[in-house]
This record gives sequence, structure tokens and C-alpha cells, in this order.
Amino acid sequence: MNTLYQAIAEYVNDLTIIDTHEHLPNWEQELEQPVDFFNEYLSSYLRDDLISAGMRNEEMETLSQCKTVRSGQAQLEEKWQILKPYLSRVENTAYYRQLDRTVEGLYGMHFPDSQTPWDSILELNKKFLADRRPGRFQEVLREKCKIETAIQDTFDLECDRRYYRPVHRLDAFIFPETRQQLEQIETDTGIRINGFEDWLKACTQSMETAVENGAVAFKLGLAYARSLKYGHSTKSEAEKDFLDLFEERHLSAWRRGLYEGEAFQNYMMHFVLHFAAEHKLVYQIHTGMQAGCPNFLANSNPELLNDLFIEYPDIKFDIFHI
Repeated sequence: MNTLYQAIAEYVNDLTIIDTHEHLPNWEQELEQPVDFFNEYLSSYLRDDLISAGMRNEEMETLSQCKTVRSGQAQLEEKWQILKPYLSRVENTAYYRQLDRTVEGLYGMHFPDSQTPWDSILELNKKFLADRRPGRFQEVLREKCKIETAIQDTFDLECDRRYYRPVHRLDAFIFPETRQQLEQIETDTGIRINGFEDWLKACTQSMETAVENGAVAFKLGLAYARSLKYGHSTKSEAEKDFLDLFEERHLSAWRRGLYEGEAFQNYMMHFVLHFAAEHKLVYQIHTGMQAGCPNFLANSNPELLNDLFIEYPDIKFDIFHI
């Protein structure tokens, strides 16, 4: 059995793959940003396990801060004293174990546990900082992970095309949550939005620009904010919701809020789906697990998408995290 396992493992480890879902730095120059080992590795989903284990939000905030590129020993030690008591509660979780394997593969050490001595923390941080150098993308993504290309989800079409292909998010067109999103859409598209037709025009232009600039898929992440059940509504119903939202936009900042009605959301979702079907695009949809504490699991049930699968057979749906 061990021989068979080893043979399969060696074969799999030698495969060149296409990584269909990443949130990595778009450019290698981003590795020059102020960071230390804890700041970098606790930006992963392990932070959710730590919150579930009792870590306070203000403690997590301290772990996320970094004042200089090579943060001083005092700052690193402060973070270690915060983190150390919680590690025994999370070191058997999948998120912790994947980081442990990553650290072993990259630095020949283990992710810290509650028994790790301070000298080992310093050594690990030293190795981490030394590896943030030109050529690291090639070394890790291509040579070590054997990733031919990764599908990059960072809300930005601009990324290093030697390693990535971007997806395009349209969540803000379907479910705008802030006034800044509306203003950013005007800036990005160059379209002054004075009515619903302008909104549809801006959405169409955003989708066309994304396809022209090499986006390989659209991405929907709205299960974090609402149910994945998208019914049908008429254009007039959607326009009424939009105009209600639009009126709020011109109130004083302290009086304004954004809430677009369900008819608007449903209409915009199907508007985007029609475009994706016409262009035979892939549509990636977040389902299943919900990162962050807390959230509503029922919103991300993939069964809620069943109607869309039947209605849009020309779209290749890529359903995440089932």
C-alpha cells in the first residue's frame, strides 16, 4: 500500500496544473510592501480559526499591522505573545495544517505551535524576509508548485500575465453596497450615471472591456451578502428599485445609505448571465464555505443555483467550495 501511495503521490506532484482560484499579489513588486511572517501568514483563513478559538478583534488587528518592511524584533515579539496562547486550539485544523506544510516546503521549518521557542520564530521570520526577492514568483509558482497559470481574483484586470489570467467581478453592478462603488464605476467606464439605462450601459462596457483585456471568466461572490437564489423581475421593476437607490445618492452624506431592492438585483444578475451566455464564458460562483465570522450558510447553498444551470446551458458554471 505504501509503495502504491508513493507512486501516486510522485505522479501527482509532478503534474503541471492550472490553478483555478487565487488571491495572490498581482505583481512581484508587491512583495516589497511592509510585512513580517505573522502579518503575511495570518492574512490567510487561519485568522477565522483563531477568532473561533477566542482571539479578540483588537488582538487580530495587532497581528495584521506592520510598520516597516523589516519590522523590529519588539513588534514581532508582541505578535508572538498574542498568538502563542491560541495555537494549541487551532493546530489540528485544516487551515493550520496547510500552512504548516507550506512553511515546511518553502523554508524547511514548521509553522509555529505553542511550544515553538522564540529563537525559531526569529529564524523563520529571517528566512521569510530573505525570500521576498525578485524571481520569487518563478521559483514558487512555476518551479515548486508547477502552476502553468493561476486564475487571479483580485478585483483588478491588471496582473502579471506570465503567471496569471484574471477573472472579472461584477458584484458591484448587481449589488452595489457603497456610494464609492457607484462613483468608481463612473470613473472606470467614463459614463455619467443619471438613470437606469446609463447603469446598464456601464455594466455592458465593463463586461466588454474585461473580455477584450483577457478576462477568462466572470466571478460572483455575493453569497457573502445575499442568497444565491436569483428569480426573475421585469425591467420596469428593476428600474424602480434603481431610482430609489439613485435618489439616496444625492442626499447629504450623513443621511445616505444604500439598499437596492431584490427586483434590481435579480434583473442585473440575469442581465450579466445573458452576456456570459452570448459570449460562452465561464462564470465562477462562490458557494459552500463562508470565510469570516459570522455569516449565513444558507445563502451559499449551491442548490439555489439549479434554475440558472438549466436556464443558461451555454455558460460553463464553475461552482466553488462544495
